[in-house]
Amino acid sequence: MDALHSRVEFDSLKPIVFPLDYFPSVFFHTELLTLTNKSSQHPEYLRQAALELINNIPIEATLIYTDGSKNEIGHRGSGVFVKHGSGKASIKRRNADYCSVFRSEMIAIDMALDFVLE
Repeated sequence: MDALHSRVEFDSLKPIVFPLDYFPSVFFHTELLTLTNKSSQHPEYLRQAALELINNIPIEATLIYTDGSKNEIGHRGSGVFVKHGSGKASIKRRNADYCSVFRSEMIAIDMALDFVLE
């Protein structure tokens, strides 16, 4: 075992692409304009804050919304909505029952990227 262990080189994986540097024309909205807390603030206030952010996005931008979710009977799914100019597209997919909500969200992001890169 020691002979094999001495020949194994340990290394950590490092990202080869930094999304914020690699895609200079892509802007990621990572925060709302005001501090928000879903558990203590009224849903209508949160909705208004989100709409203010959305309405400040330039008209020529491509909007991509993704969602991965699970319903009350355990069905999982991924969804994508893309809007560019006057064009709109909606994509949905049923995922396996053992699929996590996180994985469903990752699938939705992958579906969105495939769609916009076509």
